Amino acid sequence: VSEVDCPQLDYSLSAYYLILPSEVSSNLARFDAMRYGLRVGDDGTHSAEEVMALSRAAGFGPEVKRRIIIGTYALSAGYYDAYYNQAQKVRTLIARDLDEAYAKVDVLVSPATPTTAFRLGEK
Repeated sequence: VSEVDCPQLDYSLSAYYLILPSEVSSNLARFDAMRYGLRVGDDGTHSAEEVMALSRAAGFGPEVKRRIIIGTYALSAGYYDAYYNQAQKVRTLIARDLDEAYAKVDVLVSPATPTTAFRLGEK
């Protein structure tokens, strides 16, 4: 048993909260109700744009919509370098830390959460 240090893991949650919504936004952009996904309002009385809007409103819950908006913001021209690109750099540093750790050991064992569980009835 030996101890390894992965200092960049401290930034993993921040990187996750930028990379994940960006990937969600990018991947779900194709669900336009024309070729993929749920289709609502296709009764001949709505334009293609209206069908897309109605379908996305009906098909995506509030959390998915929130992540799409955050991801779109992070990927936008004015913020790509400041947010998404920086998060990807952190991701690369985390991967390097883990590569170095796995060069020394075969298995990493760590707690599943950063704190101990609260007592029953406390929360």
